[in-house]
Amino acid sequence: MNQGYFHRLANQSLTRFWINNPTIEEAQKAIESGAISCTTNPTYTAKLLKQASENPQVMDIIDRVIRETKDNSQAAAEVQRQVIKRLLDVFRVLYKEKPGSQGFVSIQGDPYAEDDYENIIVEALADMKLGDNVIAKIPVTKAGLKAMEYLIGENVPIIATEVMGISQAVCACELYERVSHKKGVEPAFYVTHITGIFDEYLAKVAQEKQIEVAKDILWQAGTIVARKQYRILKERAPPPNIVT
Repeated sequence: MNQGYFHRLANQSLTRFWINNPTIEEAQKAIESGAISCTTNPTYTAKLLKQASENPQVMDIIDRVIRETKDNSQAAAEVQRQVIKRLLDVFRVLYKEKPGSQGFVSIQGDPYAEDDYENIIVEALADMKLGDNVIAKIPVTKAGLKAMEYLIGENVPIIATEVMGISQAVCACELYERVSHKKGVEPAFYVTHITGIFDEYLAKVAQEKQIEVAKDILWQAGTIVARKQYRILKERAPPPNIVT
């Protein structure tokens, strides 16, 4: 029986390992090491194009899609779906073992249209057609929350992403509780906290405004907020899942 670090962590705590933006080979190795699900970003396809092991397959997908789709935005979205579909196939075996709690692969829509809640909904519903283990990744913004309100009611699994502040996390959870109670559905729901980008932002502000802050303290800022977010959300009933 495999008892690597992430397997031991799963046995000894509620923490679970997700892999982010992997190649197919990395995804398979991650599962062997204890990963239960997978996240992707809008830059996922661009990343794979730089990988020698992935470039030929991704280029084949691009060539096929651009022959079939004339609109550039629609073509880009379809390429992303077809590239990620391969990950869905890899993680589906885990989903079948525990439907709704593992084996997910996230898809996030066009970041240039994330202020358009209707577009977020349309893309998320199109993504769902790829398989039952798709989970929509939606930013906690005004438009994103409006899209979530509809999608939660449609029983769509969601990762609430781009959370930098605790108020965003609380707002997303309150929305989920209200809609799920009203509609009588409880789709899988995860809340992120983006520690790294938050740290980078604070470092930039400190530099621009010439604020003296020790680097070893500044680098912990995102983690400190994430821990506070965890403490606050843990008190909710039921507590949401947190992805960091």
